[in-house]
Amino acid sequence: MLANQYFLFIISVVTSTSANCETSDASPLVSDCQIAIQNLGADNQCLNTNGFGSECTTVTTHGTCKIDACSIGNTFGLQKGVDCGGYLQTILNQCNSNGRVGGTLFPMLCNQAQGFDVSYKVQFSHA
Repeated sequence: MLANQYFLFIISVVTSTSANCETSDASPLVSDCQIAIQNLGADNQCLNTNGFGSECTTVTTHGTCKIDACSIGNTFGLQKGVDCGGYLQTILNQCNSNGRVGGTLFPMLCNQAQGFDVSYKVQFSHA
């Protein structure tokens, strides 16, 4: 019983909808990232198809901003109907500083296509 409680605690911490901010002077411009989010279009699941090296897939870029989906191995991304742009907007809202933004967010497991990939994240980085 204690092991199950411990496991659930780990999952809830890792899949928080709070952004992990990493904004610096080298981060992409907020204005470029706003356009990059718009470029995703409706119902973009932010799939990661790169199971090697960086284990990240560039979903879209605009100007200085690059949006990546990352995980350990390939992932199916988010469930159909879950807009990864909303998660990216959370990063933008929580991490913007002096016109720049950088950070990552681990979407909730219930919104992932397979519901088990605790390593799956979306992030802004410099293009």
